[in-house]
Amino acid sequence: MNQTTYDRGIIKGRQEGLENGQRSLLRILMEERFGPLPTSFVDRLQTMTMDELIQLGKAAVKVNSIEELRL
Repeated sequence: MNQTTYDRGIIKGRQEGLENGQRSLLRILMEERFGPLPTSFVDRLQTMTMDELIQLGKAAVKVNSIEELRL
């Protein structure tokens, strides 16, 4: 199946939208649980891939502090 440049752009945009939504949700949940997040943590969150975001979400429910995540 041949994809046009337009189709690839749509797919990439959707993927980026999903990643941004995941980042926002994780940040909101983690701020609710741990309080204000360190700037370095927020910066790292912005560069994570979808797989890394999923792993972070799984780890976040198992720890008692943001420091335990070792980011």
